[in-house]
Amino acid sequence: MARAIEVARYLVHLAADVGDEPDYLSHLRLQKLLYYAQAWSLVALDRPMFPDSIEAWAHGPVVPAIYRQFNEKGRRAITQDDFETSGDFDLTGEDCDLIQSVWETFKDHSALSLRKMTHEEPPWINARIGYGDADRCEAEITLEAMKAYFLTLAD
Repeated sequence: MARAIEVARYLVHLAADVGDEPDYLSHLRLQKLLYYAQAWSLVALDRPMFPDSIEAWAHGPVVPAIYRQFNEKGRRAITQDDFETSGDFDLTGEDCDLIQSVWETFKDHSALSLRKMTHEEPPWINARIGYGDADRCEAEITLEAMKAYFLTLAD
């Protein structure tokens, strides 16, 4: 199983190869893409893409481990230079194909567009039950909730 940091690094790599972007790959945008990679892996590969948890934060799904690593970036673009490793990716070909599919599907969406999308989806909404819009929330968005919802989209 891949680590979330490797999935993030691959997404940044894919973003670097694109000319016209609606929005650079900010921390907010990267977090939402990680969420979609995890969700679609559960549906397409019948397994999690990475073991790291995803929490229902105020601005949408967040992988806390990745948040801590790139928190200092703020709204600035995350680039390949922001990773400690370079070279080959510690991902299977199947992982790379799925991540690339997620990238192709969502690359035209800005960070704010992705945020809005996740705020309209049951996995995030249900994990935040009992919390206000801006309340700090560390409730996990479960793999089961993601898979159940995204399976309905795959039909």
